[in-house]
Amino acid sequence: KNMSLGYGKCLKCGKVLNDGFCSVCGLPFRFQFCLGERRGVLKELISEFKYNSNKAAGAKLVELIGESAGFDKDAIIVPLPTIMKHVRERGFGQTE
Repeated sequence: KNMSLGYGKCLKCGKVLNDGFCSVCGLPFRFQFCLGERRGVLKELISEFKYNSNKAAGAKLVELIGESAGFDKDAIIVPLPTIMKHVRERGFGQTE
């Protein structure tokens, strides 16, 4: 499935949003955007950027996000919080 603007579930805990806000985990954002599922080319770009510090892959991700969401150049993009399983494995949440 393709997730985009208007995705109706919390991107942190997966519960249904109430007026764009998650009352379960309290994610403090009224708006969320998901470019797509992490598979195929998108998975490769994310892995290259995240694990190999590939700046060209990062630039392409920014371009894709901007085009898909219609963000202007002043938009601020914040990372999705790390899932609890990975926090327990690593001992910290790298996006915090």
